[in-house]
Amino acid sequence: ALIAAKQALSFFPTSSECYAVMGQIHATLGDTIAAKEAFQQALYLNSNDATAQRIFAEFLRDQGDISDAHVHIQRAVKLTPNNISAQQSFASILDSLGQFEQASRQRALAHFLIGKEHEVIGKWDQALEEYETASTLWPENALFPARKGILYTKKKLYTEAELFLNQALEMNPNEIEALYGLGILKADTEQRTEAVEYLLRVLEFEPEHGLAHYALAISYHNLAEKEKALTHLKKAEALGMIVNQELINICSSDSF
Repeated sequence: ALIAAKQALSFFPTSSECYAVMGQIHATLGDTIAAKEAFQQALYLNSNDATAQRIFAEFLRDQGDISDAHVHIQRAVKLTPNNISAQQSFASILDSLGQFEQASRQRALAHFLIGKEHEVIGKWDQALEEYETASTLWPENALFPARKGILYTKKKLYTEAELFLNQALEMNPNEIEALYGLGILKADTEQRTEAVEYLLRVLEFEPEHGLAHYALAISYHNLAEKEKALTHLKKAEALGMIVNQELINICSSDSF
């Protein structure tokens, strides 16, 4: 592995990634001095290499240099807040510093991100388990019950969904995920006026929320308000959403 890493560096001598890998290999071989030099070179070449920041932080943690490890893992998380490994390493380092409550919150975020990965590929029960764990670790965070509510809406378990979404709003009346989730729930249950109200509140806080624009377009279409529907369809498309072209044609036509 060390030979391969050196060969890679001969082709890409300014690659921070190659130096970071080299550092890992040296650390595995027990050559801590060479490992530290390789990590430092990686960050000299690119201080915004989140992977190098994380791996160096883990190396420093294992060497007992918790203070410096904390500095580098903070940078890694700031650069890639949705990276599960970075969140988990941050939690470990915070534990070493005795910051147990903050460590618990970082673990909650890691479980939440794992849940989202499960949700994307349709493993909804596993996603719910991860969201529940996140809520247990950080019970004050309204994002977690909001996400559970959205997932229950996908499962068409509307009673459970509304319970969690309202719980999230009680915790934080401005929780965007909860407002969006209630908008979707109301649309699904044909409460279209209420759906529009919730989705418009989402846009008050996040005007570039593509999903909210698209959901609004559909709700306005169902309310026979084609101009508003078309406005939000075009906005959703401009934000990178894949929109139903037939719906755009309908809303653009003279008859509705």
